[in-house]
Amino acid sequence: MLTLDSFNKKGCKDSNGISKQLTIEPGDYKGLWNSKTINRTFENLPISATIKEVGRGKFEGLFFISNNLTSCCNSGESDGTISFTIEKGVINDFIYNDVIPNCNGSFTGNGKIALKNLILLHIQGKDCDGNHTGTITLSK
Repeated sequence: MLTLDSFNKKGCKDSNGISKQLTIEPGDYKGLWNSKTINRTFENLPISATIKEVGRGKFEGLFFISNNLTSCCNSGESDGTISFTIEKGVINDFIYNDVIPNCNGSFTGNGKIALKNLILLHIQGKDCDGNHTGTITLSK
């Protein structure tokens, strides 16, 4: 299983021992949400996102609590929006604005590009289920 901790301890190098810049491409991503609150645990909750690059190293997109790019909860077009920046394979300033009816919230985080088109994030935030801490993985 891929975890942030396993990648934080290793650098990524090509066959010549030269560090590689890991990137993501715009497009559709699928993944998993894992988080805990005082009262609930979310394990391997399917998620998906459409991600586009809106400026050099700046990304935005739609976020879905489903694995098929559809809203889980009658939220409209999506279950919210995401934005983040990437510099040298590090993801900064991740924001998920959750618009799920009767459970909207806000989440922030940081992480890294572990492999090409593989996003790993540590997140925290709050919605109707309480204060969350956890992880998000997304891959193309």
